Amino acid sequence: MCLLLLQYRTSAAAPVLLAANREELFGRPATLPGIQPGNPRVLCAIDQQAGGTWLGANQYGVVVGVTNRLKSNLPVRPRSRGLLCRELLSCTTAAEAAALALAELKTGRYAGANYLCADRRSAAVVQGSDRVDVLPLEAGVHILTNGDINDRRDSRQRFAREFLAAKFPHTVRGFLDVTARLCRQGPDLHGQPTVVLRGPDRGTVSSTILAVTQGTEPARYLHAAGAPDLTPYEDYSQLLQEVLAAGQRSTAAAP
Repeated sequence: MCLLLLQYRTSAAAPVLLAANREELFGRPATLPGIQPGNPRVLCAIDQQAGGTWLGANQYGVVVGVTNRLKSNLPVRPRSRGLLCRELLSCTTAAEAAALALAELKTGRYAGANYLCADRRSAAVVQGSDRVDVLPLEAGVHILTNGDINDRRDSRQRFAREFLAAKFPHTVRGFLDVTARLCRQGPDLHGQPTVVLRGPDRGTVSSTILAVTQGTEPARYLHAAGAPDLTPYEDYSQLLQEVLAAGQRSTAAAP
């Protein structure tokens, strides 16, 4: 994951609004988003090389995303960070997912990573490099790349924050429209930092925008299966609505 933007609890209709561009080797295969087998129900794409994922949402409204980060002391055979992301999506709350991420990263089995865990009750980032920290997130806009969350020194985070501030969305539709434009910001001819990256063998390979909603506002899930400045977003909202409906049914059936 290259850029992850969370607009948290800024809208009563949608406590979790998230946009993410994934950066990876161009030849590394991945599936399209789909509802995965098992319980709880999870909507995510799958990295076909390691079997994990980089972003997903489950029936409880828990959203988990992962970005890489630097770490000086790497394990000899690091466990897949994407597999841990997929395991975190089995948790019933974001707080539970953050606690599991903290415990796993403290084992030292992983290369450097950031895990963002959010639902309507809480949100946090677990930062795992040479030390492991949990940072609770308050309501507002939070941006994560391959270092610290909300790092004002990060030029790409600064670009994204300034872009969003100029057109701050106050509705779900506004968020989808504005962040789609942000995520499509392609390489700059003058070398200025933007969002889509394109190198010789790696770069931006996909983009996802989602809204976990409450009340009558329908949940939304858009995905571009390629660099979004060249690939249109497809609508997978019905799948996310099915996943969240499964959670509502399980809650209603509980004694």
